[in-house]
Amino acid sequence: MKILAVMCSFVLGFSLASCGSGSNGPDADAAPSASPTPTATLPAKPKGKVEPTAESAAQFISYWIDVQNYAFATGDYELLESISHPDCEGCNVLLDAIFEIYEEGGYLQNNQWSLNEFIAKPHDGGIQVTGTIQASKGELFYAGETTPTELKAMSAQGTFLLHVYGRGWMMTEFSADTKGSKD
Repeated sequence: MKILAVMCSFVLGFSLASCGSGSNGPDADAAPSASPTPTATLPAKPKGKVEPTAESAAQFISYWIDVQNYAFATGDYELLESISHPDCEGCNVLLDAIFEIYEEGGYLQNNQWSLNEFIAKPHDGGIQVTGTIQASKGELFYAGETTPTELKAMSAQGTFLLHVYGRGWMMTEFSADTKGSKD
């Protein structure tokens, strides 16, 4: 389904709405077919007590983005899935894109995300974080093709909503909007 992968490659550049499939992420029994990139390292979980504070939420968002970067670099989405609520539509779009790319034998290089200039505030029983997401230039390689699809460096306004479940944070909503953002 190369068309879906092309559409979802734009997810890597933040267009979550155009890729929504309504699923709850990839099939839990399926595993990516491509092997992980040897240079990618699984991010370390933030240390310290999980408290519903803006500071704790900001640490989790940074960790979630690092895990998302790792998942796109390796095809290993299990940790990202475990810290993303099953009803988080934006999270599921990302998970579906990772699954689709790697299941078909493709892979991604570069395109690392970071969050800058953010504000965290209480919202709907959790913490809402809004800020500027930056994505570096990257390349999406499809199975059997030697010429990658170029992913441009972009910025977008990101909105994250997270809640404490049990002993840790979980992403419950994620969206990104490139309208009005500088590319």
